[in-house]
Order: sequence, then structure tokens, then C-alpha cells
Amino acid sequence: MTRRAGTRRDERGFSLIELFVVMLVIGIVANIALPNLVRARERARASAVVADFNTVRRAAIQYLLKGDRWPPDAGAGVEPAELAPLLERGIVWNHGSFDYEWENWMAPDGSPTHEGAGVLIGFSVRSDDPGFLEMVEQAWGSPLARRADGVTFAVVPITP
Repeated sequence: MTRRAGTRRDERGFSLIELFVVMLVIGIVANIALPNLVRARERARASAVVADFNTVRRAAIQYLLKGDRWPPDAGAGVEPAELAPLLERGIVWNHGSFDYEWENWMAPDGSPTHEGAGVLIGFSVRSDDPGFLEMVEQAWGSPLARRADGVTFAVVPITP
């Protein structure tokens, strides 16, 4: 058996071209998968917001039935103290990239404080990310109000 000059007997490893092809394939797959992964993550976050809204709405209705009034207004990222004991599970009101706000537009006599709103009770999601707010709208439905920094949904509309 003869050996050719200049060849190694025990060649191991990959050539640079083989490594380049593998890196190219990995890059193509990542370019395809990454945007879908980011969108799926945003949709999941938006669905969690809808679940939190439904939990808060149920707690607020329980509070209304027990005390014949709605919980008072609370600031952005602040859980209304009246709702805390009624929430089935803890709701995080300040997530860092977005937060919730309980809105009560009702005067002590029961009349709306914002006559043109047509709504007494609302739940807002505030964020600086317009893409996330758009996902929340898609998951939730039509909002009551849309601002640059958030969307507000009616908990209970005024019925004529």
C-alpha cells in the first residue's frame, strides 16, 4: 500500500468550507425562526393581559355586589386596595415594560365624571411599545380609547 506525498494519514475535523456551510444554514434558519418566536412571545403576553383583565373585572363585580359601589380610581401600576382580597391570584400591576391602571370615572353620586365617555369603569394597559399595544388590541377587541402610551377597555359601559 502506498501513501501519497503530503497527505496525512489520520485526517480529522472539518474543512473551512464545511464549517462555513453549516454556519450559513444556521443563520438562515435563525432568520426564519426568530421573528416568529418574537411574535409568538408578544401574543402570549397579550393573552396574559386579557386573562388579567377578566380576573380584575370579576373581582370588581364582586366588590360592587358586596358594597353597592365600584372600587375607587387607582394610579398607573397601582393595585386598588379594595380589589386585592378579591383577586383569585395575585395580579402584577407593574410589569416594567407595561402596566395596568384601574379607571373609575364615577362621581360619589354615581354620575360619570367624564360625560362624553359613555363609560363608568375602565381598565387601561400602558406601554411605550406600540407593537405590544397593537397585539393587546388584537387579542382583546376594540378598545374604548387609544392613546400613544396605552389602550383603555370598558369594564362596564353605561347602558341607555
